[in-house]
Amino acid sequence: MLHLGHAHATKGRGYADSTPPRPESWEKLLAFLAGCTWEKEYVNGTCDGIQWELKAKGPGIKLKSWGSNEYPPDFKVFLQLLNECIAGAGFRIS
Repeated sequence: MLHLGHAHATKGRGYADSTPPRPESWEKLLAFLAGCTWEKEYVNGTCDGIQWELKAKGPGIKLKSWGSNEYPPDFKVFLQLLNECIAGAGFRIS
């Protein structure tokens, strides 16, 4: 589950018209998550802004991390991989 306090998601097509993610997209995302060494929290002390949370659990994956205006160094890579998985439904998170 990914929560973004300030997400820019755009929806183009309806769910009925959506294309399921390619297996390679999921495999890349799952491999990334399996190799993540994120800290439990990323906080820079600012009281407002963007908050996010990621919980991922599965075979070889156990990750729970959150942040407030701060991100792991490879967070953009994660978003890119996630966007590849959800693009067929017409969504994009930036």
